[in-house]
Amino acid sequence: MSTQNISVNIGGNRKTKDWKDYCQDGDDWKCLSLDGNKDFSDQIDAFEEKYKNPFTITPSIKGNLKDIWKGLKDDDTKKKKKNNNNNNNNNGSITKKDQPSPYVGTNAAGQGLTQAEWDLYANTTLASLQGQIGQQLQDSVNATSLGIQNLQNEASAYGWDTQQAMNTYSEDAASWRTDISTQREKDWRMYDSAMGYKATTDSAKIQGEYSLGLGKIMQAGNAEVAKINGEYSTANTRLAGEYNVAGEKIRGAAARDVAQRNKEATMFGSFLGGFWS
Repeated sequence: MSTQNISVNIGGNRKTKDWKDYCQDGDDWKCLSLDGNKDFSDQIDAFEEKYKNPFTITPSIKGNLKDIWKGLKDDDTKKKKKNNNNNNNNNGSITKKDQPSPYVGTNAAGQGLTQAEWDLYANTTLASLQGQIGQQLQDSVNATSLGIQNLQNEASAYGWDTQQAMNTYSEDAASWRTDISTQREKDWRMYDSAMGYKATTDSAKIQGEYSLGLGKIMQAGNAEVAKINGEYSTANTRLAGEYNVAGEKIRGAAARDVAQRNKEATMFGSFLGGFWS
């Protein structure tokens, strides 16, 4: 009869999370002796319901246990076949030379392994390799994640430093613009005030000079007008006198002419009157 002790580790969710090919001591470990001559499912079902708090063997672990059970079963089948061959052999006793080797392989140390031992060894080695590969993969993922996080942290820190520098530069630039604007406004107001004062002063100066010049012009003009008026009055008086003298002469001559004509008319009238008398 081929049997193999195995043990499973029960997790908090009452599901298996690990297994061993021997009986492992501990409260969370449960042992079972797999029998190659018994039904695998019946043994597993009974094993799960055996204890006060039932548990469930996960499919992956159940598959590993079934591989061991198949190896045990194959060993029993081979042993039965071997026994039948021995019973039917008419050549007398069978020597050790005639018996087939019970080993189907060797482990890493070179020790011979039966079929069941070989199946267990192969499954255990495969599980160990898978575990190592899985751990290496997880280590690689962890290292990659850590590297990515470090890059993200460095990028974030660089972004923060850049933003701080931009803010500082922006604040400095704004302060500089404010100072320049304030200074320019101050200069402009001072210039505007100075120019306003100069314009007022120049205007007053120009107005004073213009008023003085205009006064001189007006005085000169008034003098000229007075002079002209005086000369006109003098000339007018002289002309009026001359006109009056000439008029008197004309009137005197006219009076003499009239008197002469009257005299001549009288004389002519007297002559004619004497003639016609």
